[in-house]
Amino acid sequence: MRRLYPAILVGLLLAVALHLAFAPPDDLLWVKLVLAGAMIPFPMGNIFPLNAVQWSLLFELIANAMHATIPPEAARVVPPVLMVVGGACLLAAFVSGTTIDGGNMLGTLWVGLGRALFSFFAGVTLCGLHQRGVLSRIPNLPTPLVIGVFLLALALPVMSIEALRQLLTIVVLWPLVLVLALCAPEPSGWFAVACQRLGWVSYPIYATHMPILEAMRPLVRAWGWPATMLSCCLIAAAAVAIARLAEPPPRPQPRMLPVN
Repeated sequence: MRRLYPAILVGLLLAVALHLAFAPPDDLLWVKLVLAGAMIPFPMGNIFPLNAVQWSLLFELIANAMHATIPPEAARVVPPVLMVVGGACLLAAFVSGTTIDGGNMLGTLWVGLGRALFSFFAGVTLCGLHQRGVLSRIPNLPTPLVIGVFLLALALPVMSIEALRQLLTIVVLWPLVLVLALCAPEPSGWFAVACQRLGWVSYPIYATHMPILEAMRPLVRAWGWPATMLSCCLIAAAAVAIARLAEPPPRPQPRMLPVN
């Protein structure tokens, strides 16, 4: 909560300010603000209508809380089990025709929880395997090449069965990219500084980008690319300000060593 909540609160207050400035009056605005501030879903439509990204941050908090309750003696067993449970939820959503991109509505909360469980505990599981040296035979690709694989994945075209692409991306492609990143050599010099700085602002960007994009949408429609670039600059400025306020300063991290 100490790390995640400040950016959530700033994004929420920013959304309220922009709503008051640009949106039509909303009689339930203050109800939505109080519920969102307490991380309680709004019972109609989008569960976090002021800052839509909050639904995923709620599940991130839940996943962190679940992780904190795992006793040390079960640290190797429980994360893979929770990862499998999350994957089963995603597979059930795909088979039933429910959108895997769900989670922000009351009817799809279980899909969002499945996404969070799979992705969070896949990361925990893969990190544990890396620490124990299980991934030592994975090729040590240069970090820029791993980033290239990531960017290529983002550029994949939409498939005729879009849900299948989403499922394969979540359960196969992103874990593969994470494994390659874990095994990549530690970056150095200016590239390491760039990675640290980007990691420093990445979460504040996510927590605050949606209200700014929504407020800038009319200008983007009217002006096109100049307004889009202005939106990006505003998002970056807000993220840096929040990072200075709430995020730990970027600094070199010790490389994890395999443990026996």
